[in-house]
Amino acid sequence: MLLTMATLVLAISLSAKQMARKLPQGKLHTTMLRPTHPQASSLLKQKAATATGEMKDEHGVIVSPAEGKHQLYSRSGIAMYVSDGDIVASDQMGALEMVECTDGTIYIKDIISSYQAETWVKGTKQGDVITVPSGQPIYYDYEYETTLSVGWGTITAEGVLTKSGDQSAPFTFTVEDDVISLQGTSLWEEGSEASFMSINWDDDNTATGYGDIQSVWIKVEIITHVDELPYYNDFETPDQQYSFSILDANNDGYTWIYMVNTDDNHYARYDSNIDLVADDWLVSPAIRLEAGQLYCVAFDTRSRSSEERIEMKMGTTATAEGMTIQVIEPTSVEWDEDQTLQNTHVSVSETGYYYFGIHAISIEDTYRLYADNFLVEAIPMDAPAAVSDFNAVATPEKLEATITLTAPTKKINGEPLQGLISIDLLRDDNLITTFEDVAPAPHRPTWTTTKNSHWATTPIRLSPTTKRVGARKALS
Repeated sequence: MLLTMATLVLAISLSAKQMARKLPQGKLHTTMLRPTHPQASSLLKQKAATATGEMKDEHGVIVSPAEGKHQLYSRSGIAMYVSDGDIVASDQMGALEMVECTDGTIYIKDIISSYQAETWVKGTKQGDVITVPSGQPIYYDYEYETTLSVGWGTITAEGVLTKSGDQSAPFTFTVEDDVISLQGTSLWEEGSEASFMSINWDDDNTATGYGDIQSVWIKVEIITHVDELPYYNDFETPDQQYSFSILDANNDGYTWIYMVNTDDNHYARYDSNIDLVADDWLVSPAIRLEAGQLYCVAFDTRSRSSEERIEMKMGTTATAEGMTIQVIEPTSVEWDEDQTLQNTHVSVSETGYYYFGIHAISIEDTYRLYADNFLVEAIPMDAPAAVSDFNAVATPEKLEATITLTAPTKKINGEPLQGLISIDLLRDDNLITTFEDVAPAPHRPTWTTTKNSHWATTPIRLSPTTKRVGARKALS
């Protein structure tokens, strides 16, 4: 059974010493959804060729696993962490990376969901059971000059949080198909004792207040190549999120993360660095494009309380250096509701796989930039070409504007356009009016709107399902 809950402050006591000690804030992982490494998705594709064996630092912390098969799992269960001196319980979020070696050795990265140290613990898999020894160090704290280890924690019947006295028992996980479940933990209720998987201080044998309860990990199948279009990704599920690589190109620790809002909608968000210009990428899986075909590539974006900047590029490798073809020019984002940026004339000279990179390029010390609803779709080549001479002229002293345009004379593939066509006029993706039975140029349809006197132009967009020309305009 998957256990889910809203964020809840537990009536659990911390000692004065536990209250005084704080884990580094940059490592906390409470509401964020992000890969367990800034480049987790791309690393999964590359590690088979780069793994060199298990590596530990001078404190015995495993910083690199041995060679094996890498797999991502989405997390669920209960996460415990400290917030403003309280013990808080909430749903586990994000993903977990696991490596399975041919000899049955298992490596698990950031086994505790509420604290991301980017280090590993080691265990074994026999049949349908994974066993992970307790007491493995996951982090060295230079301020307190001690390691922190994963071990058993106890919440007493009176609500006192402690490190369990007996650490000899390992953690066991059962494996059923694509689901891995932690055994032996329970959510605390007043009057009863509960055990949890805890992060403990090793110098004084106390619990930090961070830990997991009833963890359930579900295998995520990452999409690495897309052969059929349209391809649409709204980042709503773990497989969608982790099919995109996140590249922190300036290595400043500020990069894209996945978030969920109060309406349970997921999206990608970049939080700015107060000192450095953004250089952070969301890179799509490899998408097969055909030479000679036109494509529409689009995504939604917005900002919050700041002017942000964003662009899109493409290339043949999923690296920052590989993004060599401009798709959407650098754009200032000054709106707080999603708007679509798109290019309806994307083409390639050679058939093959291409990656698209959404690139945060905001100046330093801004605030937040968002991305969502990525789309690549082929445009029917026998559809009418774009309209031309599109104009919106405001009527003096009236809340109205007159729209004029010149109908196309050719199809997208360059062949002559024969017969009559229809042209849709849209505002904010909503149909305003349709010019019916339009003959090719020099015919110039005219329409007057009384909605507003100011028009802001966005790119022409074709509707491949109706084969109509959509003059896509946003009325502000």
